[in-house]
Amino acid sequence: MSMTVEGKIHDALYARTVAMATALQLPLSWRGYEFTVPASGNWLRAELFPNVTNRITIGSTGPHQFLGLLQIAVHAPHGTGEHDLRERAGEVIGWFPADHKMIDGNVTVRVTKRPQAAEVMTPDEDLFIPVTVSYEAFA
Repeated sequence: MSMTVEGKIHDALYARTVAMATALQLPLSWRGYEFTVPASGNWLRAELFPNVTNRITIGSTGPHQFLGLLQIAVHAPHGTGEHDLRERAGEVIGWFPADHKMIDGNVTVRVTKRPQAAEVMTPDEDLFIPVTVSYEAFA
């Protein structure tokens, strides 16, 4: 169980992402954990990018605003086309609607706007679409 705000933000986003991957029946790679790409070539990669912390009150012990991004890349093998990949990206977006709240202890993490799906990336290994989730927390 996390004790820090940073840990609680991580844990709230991680729990939601694991629930999503389980429901979508797609293996999930999360930085820091062992992972092997499945033979099907269909999988998700999640990365957390904490950004700025803003002081919102004059008092030094007042709450701060924590902003960041959660990026979930939807992967598929070359040759499978863009349509199904876009559909899966849309399903990921559906798991993080604007204003959705995720709670860990006394920290609430809120999705600040509808997630955005980027262009299809085509490195040598596979195809993927990054979906970016913007979040904030006050603590």
